[in-house]
Amino acid sequence: LGSYFSSDNLSKLILFENPESVYPKIKKQWWQAVKNRQIENGMNEEACILSLGTPDSRDEYTLEKDVMTVLNYRKTMQRRYSLTIMLKNNEVVMINKFED
Repeated sequence: LGSYFSSDNLSKLILFENPESVYPKIKKQWWQAVKNRQIENGMNEEACILSLGTPDSRDEYTLEKDVMTVLNYRKTMQRRYSLTIMLKNNEVVMINKFED
């Protein structure tokens, strides 16, 4: 238990710095969406993961010059729907919600 709360692990659990300076690739207009656990078109993958957490699955495909990434989130107690996010060249281009 003592090693779990080491300063190294604690700094990963609690962010002691301004997140905007820790994650400079996230544009200012996306921070409110991240705080509200929402996804917006144009966001990058890092912003999606900060907003919703690690996806349940991640697939990546290369089509000619484009890299397509698909993030899948399963339905949970907090999120009452499944979610698929498609990114083209690291920008969200499609968000699909699936409700039961």
